[in-house]
Amino acid sequence: MLTLVFVLMLVFVSCEKKDDSVDPEPNPTSSCITVKDLSAHFEGIKAIKFINDTEGWLVGANIGNLSKRTLLHTNDGGLNWTVINTDLKVNHVTSSVNEPFIKFYNSTDAYMIGEYNASTGGKELKYTTNKGQTWTIISNVGNWDAFDVNNTNAVFIGHDIYQLDDALIIVSNSSHTVTQTVDLPSSIDFFVKNDMHLAENGTIITAVSRPNISSSLYIAKSVNNGQDWVYTVIDLEYIDDIEFPTDNVGYISGSVGFDGFLYKTTNGGDTWVKKSLPVLFDNIEFFDDQNGLGVIEGHIYKTTDGAENWTEMSCISSTDNNPNRGVAFVSLDKWYAIGSRWVSSESKTYSEFYIYEE
Repeated sequence: MLTLVFVLMLVFVSCEKKDDSVDPEPNPTSSCITVKDLSAHFEGIKAIKFINDTEGWLVGANIGNLSKRTLLHTNDGGLNWTVINTDLKVNHVTSSVNEPFIKFYNSTDAYMIGEYNASTGGKELKYTTNKGQTWTIISNVGNWDAFDVNNTNAVFIGHDIYQLDDALIIVSNSSHTVTQTVDLPSSIDFFVKNDMHLAENGTIITAVSRPNISSSLYIAKSVNNGQDWVYTVIDLEYIDDIEFPTDNVGYISGSVGFDGFLYKTTNGGDTWVKKSLPVLFDNIEFFDDQNGLGVIEGHIYKTTDGAENWTEMSCISSTDNNPNRGVAFVSLDKWYAIGSRWVSSESKTYSEFYIYEE
């Protein structure tokens, strides 16, 4: 009898252990997004720039002082951030686009268009050689609307302090001094919030209007430092972003009404083809000529065939994460995004950095 009781006890204990070792079912709604809360540093993240898959910078509005900008730096793909500068006087825009007025072109050096200085009547052009800790003035004259940098030079486009003469200046990366100034046609209006493209061979491509010619928008291309321009009419009412993953392949996103469209070139801006978009993108970013991302508040779309087709990334939930400005596409299966998420129950806005890995 005692033997039977002992056997029954062993069976009972065995069953208990088996039940405890059962693995829980996987969560079918698990997110592909890792969220880093940066609300302690930013009251809204405004710009993102990565030079590779690990090193990058974020620009955001200061806590309690929206007119100032804070600069953060990471060396580990956004897992940890270091405060570089809390008084970054960089120009900014009020729209939802990724602010294009500061650009790092290696691990230490960058240019920026500074904020308007009432005492000089212009926007200061500055450079840094220490990751953005300190900045040196190149020029404090003129109101500059757009710029880009390649491995040799930076090109700034704008107009003088009297809003009369349009001009282009070239700044050498080696000396950080102005090496050439070119007068531009007065009939061109450059768009302040948009980016521009400076190819390695010096070709400049940007978006303009020509109010004295027509009401149309144009893509403008120059192969001789802005002395001459070739214009291509585009059927858009607004232009939101310019992106060139290579010097030959480029994309310009914009809208007609509430519909989004994309213009694509495969020959360095000589000709362009118009393509429909599933939604109106605020920002676009391409890893190469085929793989790209499009951002509209709370949603990110991806293409793998050169903007022929777009698929919304279903793991993003606007209630849990809200990408709404720039994105950095750092490898085929990894990208970073920035956003601000309002939580009504806490009466608080969270400034967030998102890491996506497939």
